[in-house]
Amino acid sequence: MDIGGTSGSGTSGDPYSELQHAMDSTSLGAGGTRFLVKGSQSVSSALSLTTHGASSFTQPVIIENWSGSPAISGGGTTSILTTNYDCIYWIGPLKLHTTGSNDIINMYRYS
Repeated sequence: MDIGGTSGSGTSGDPYSELQHAMDSTSLGAGGTRFLVKGSQSVSSALSLTTHGASSFTQPVIIENWSGSPAISGGGTTSILTTNYDCIYWIGPLKLHTTGSNDIINMYRYS
């Protein structure tokens, strides 16, 4: 995914331009989903997998560096991701930063 706007169809010739747009435009596959990240973005609210679907051990969500040194900023005021889903993997180098006093990633689980 080439992060930077809300366009793109998700193909190699026309990649999604924003990670949240990609998550909203895809559904969790049988073997999980892998998002390849290129470029940088600042989020105004934590990324959400609600539309995409709940990840699990057999259906993980993988957010991976595609090229260069991508970065996702919380803009100084928000967490990058807040979820209660399992099995979300971040594969770097992928810089997650500037969340102010918020956690960079907040993964919680309650029963």
